[in-house]
Amino acid sequence: MALVRRLKLLPWKELLPVAALTTVVTLALDFLLFLGFEHLPPIHRMFQLLLSPGLGTLVVLGIGIAMGVLAVYALERLYQPILINAASLWALFFCVLLLVLCVRVLPLPGLILGQGSPVLFGVLLGIFWKGRPYCRGTSRCRRC
Repeated sequence: MALVRRLKLLPWKELLPVAALTTVVTLALDFLLFLGFEHLPPIHRMFQLLLSPGLGTLVVLGIGIAMGVLAVYALERLYQPILINAASLWALFFCVLLLVLCVRVLPLPGLILGQGSPVLFGVLLGIFWKGRPYCRGTSRCRRC
């Protein structure tokens, strides 16, 4: 019962729009990259190299990290009065996870969000890398 009560107290109403904004921005960039991949031969050759086996996993992981950093940055800027801690960062990850899984179900063209586990692992790394100051028990960044 205590776990359910603590889950209810998390700022879900603030986290879902942040996750949606992050997913929409990433989806738009992914779609633009896909258009360039399909219609511009130099970009097509560049992405064939970048998304080749081995290097492709690192590139997709890096894009996932950038997506996680963007999510925390948007949370910091859009909802400043809420308390950011490890629990809210985990909730943010689950919101992004839910929206990325919903996007993967839709038949949308793209190069990155359909890659699966490396993107989601990158999002997790990015959220907790950018949110590292908040996991130490402080509600504000020590650099601010």
